[in-house]
Amino acid sequence: MKKFRVKVPKGIVQAIQLKRETRNEICKFMGCTHPKEVVGASIGLLIPTCEGFPQVINENDWVVRDDKGKFFRCNPETFEAIYEEVN
Repeated sequence: MKKFRVKVPKGIVQAIQLKRETRNEICKFMGCTHPKEVVGASIGLLIPTCEGFPQVINENDWVVRDDKGKFFRCNPETFEAIYEEVN
């Protein structure tokens, strides 16, 4: 799992981009025991969010965990504009 910094304001989050090969890693990252997969032409997962409502994340979306441990979905364009990878 990679770590990223918010460009402005500064803060560190953890994030994984949904790809076929990262599905299990995302489930482990989120502590999912029985994730619901959305079936279709591309991969998708139904994830719990901080608002309490399940949300569909699509292939190439990012699952982000903030410094408070809350998860949210971020599309690739927004993610790239807001975050930069840290080592």
